[in-house]
Amino acid sequence: MEPTIDGLLAVRELRLRLAGTGPGGSATDTTAYGIDAFDDTVSRRRRTAPVDWVHSSDLDDPTEFLSPGTLLLTDGSQFGLEHPDRYDFGPYIDRLIGAGVIGLGFATQFLHAGTPPQLLAACVDRSFPLVEVPDRIPFIAIIRHVAEATAAERTRAMEWSLGAQRAIALAALKPDGISAILVELESRLACRVALFDGAARPVRVPAARGVDLALLPTITDEVVAVLRRGRRAASRLDAGGARVTVQTLGQPGGLRGALVLQHEQPLDRAATELVTSVIALASLALEQNRALDESRRALRAGLLELLLAGSTAVARQTATAVWGGFPDDPVTVALLESSAGGAELRDALEILADESAGSVFHAERAGRTIVLVEAGGVDAVTEVAARLGRVVGLSSLVAYAELAVGVDEAAHALRHAARTGATSARFDDFLGDGVLGLLHSEKAERVAARVIAPLADYDAEHDGDLIEALDVWLDEGCSWERASQRLGIHRHTLRSRIRQAGKVLGVDLDGFEGRLEAWTALRFRARG
Repeated sequence: MEPTIDGLLAVRELRLRLAGTGPGGSATDTTAYGIDAFDDTVSRRRRTAPVDWVHSSDLDDPTEFLSPGTLLLTDGSQFGLEHPDRYDFGPYIDRLIGAGVIGLGFATQFLHAGTPPQLLAACVDRSFPLVEVPDRIPFIAIIRHVAEATAAERTRAMEWSLGAQRAIALAALKPDGISAILVELESRLACRVALFDGAARPVRVPAARGVDLALLPTITDEVVAVLRRGRRAASRLDAGGARVTVQTLGQPGGLRGALVLQHEQPLDRAATELVTSVIALASLALEQNRALDESRRALRAGLLELLLAGSTAVARQTATAVWGGFPDDPVTVALLESSAGGAELRDALEILADESAGSVFHAERAGRTIVLVEAGGVDAVTEVAARLGRVVGLSSLVAYAELAVGVDEAAHALRHAARTGATSARFDDFLGDGVLGLLHSEKAERVAARVIAPLADYDAEHDGDLIEALDVWLDEGCSWERASQRLGIHRHTLRSRIRQAGKVLGVDLDGFEGRLEAWTALRFRARG
């Protein structure tokens, strides 16, 4: 253990005594203080603080030679030999406290016949431990003892650190590497360890104790806050009197989760280094899965395109083989923006898909995340979106044959939610029963098909993209900037295509009436 003043008092060979501890325990008259002169909270904190070094000095102001955590020894010559009672001890002790000194050792029966009562009074008033060093005990004996104890503690800490690092490395080689190293970390640090995924949800670690359940809400809020920053970071908080350390896992912009430690004592250097090693190993293990995650991400996107193209059977068969299930129609389409913090959203939806036994499917398309969910699972999707601070648009129930219609409805719902400041919106709630609901008929869809037919013929003849350009431009509220970014083309190119589309359709797309006609025709064409 690190040397402390209390530890030095317990060393029989040094025969040190705490001044003011009562008859028989001190060479000083203590009638004014009794046996608890240095038993207050501040004194106990200084008595149990690590003694970083011991220094001896008889200077009136030795502070320029002292560092915090020092125990100062003095023979008292600076106090005067004939009239020490005339010395102003208060400022002297204040200077030592200001330099971070934790206690004063005074040589009794050397230059002075005992400890000056004024010195004791000044120390007691300031809760500054005063240790009496009896005659025939040289200062060098105390200095040597502290030096040897410090060296022994450093050796012990190094041996502990090497042993702990070795144990963690061996645990990492086990089949359940991440779980094994976290259990080993709990054992080595005598603490509680919890792992959170990228969606700030606790991950079950077999054999690990985990954090106290009573503290879980507070800790979860902190994990959410740390992960939302999107960069590697550490956070410390006091939760219900317990010390809690939160450390993110993964790379900036793609955090994979967080490691949480609940510990009673502050982490020393060796413990901090061990935690750093565990974080590095856990992050490495998680990053090794990133390539596989990217492949799955591409597969999901490909399956979504198959669904939109009408190849439902192939998409279902593939998804079931890879993930064990696929949503049964009819489904609700949920649409979320995924351009910022996409990894966090993907992780949350991946967990939801695993827990739903195949009733949830998600994929990314054109900077947005599309979620297909069976009727009973919509609330779970909106809960994920709310937890991550995302706005979500929801379609009506649609069959896979009408999936494109569902995507379009969800896009309208998403824009409606964004305009109104809501966290979510359902197409049926704000628009499905309105004017378009009345127009939704076979006749309206046939008219829409005839209106758009010239544009479709032009695209087919010239291998063009006028319908897509017009649809995206109208979908983005006629914003040149957003639409061009979504299409991946320059604004001037988009303007040229919109002008051409207006000419082919024979409508003025600069005015509201022309835009409304084109938008309505495109919507009902998609329904047909």
